[in-house]
Amino acid sequence: MSRYRFGPGVAEDLTGIWEYVAADNLEAAEELLDTIYAQFDRLAEFPRLGHPRPDLAHTPALLFWPVQT
Repeated sequence: MSRYRFGPGVAEDLTGIWEYVAADNLEAAEELLDTIYAQFDRLAEFPRLGHPRPDLAHTPALLFWPVQT
């Protein structure tokens, strides 16, 4: 099983995302959070997944990973 921990504010951000989507579609909100958590698991297992975004971050150590495309 993958292991990770949240930094400050992440749990609140996820709740906010869920509330925003659930206001229109409860099922979609649940599916989105399931997808987000699945991607957390994947990134915990393979932490070098992702790609640099020099237009957004000035360090190659920071990699970006889309949750949904």
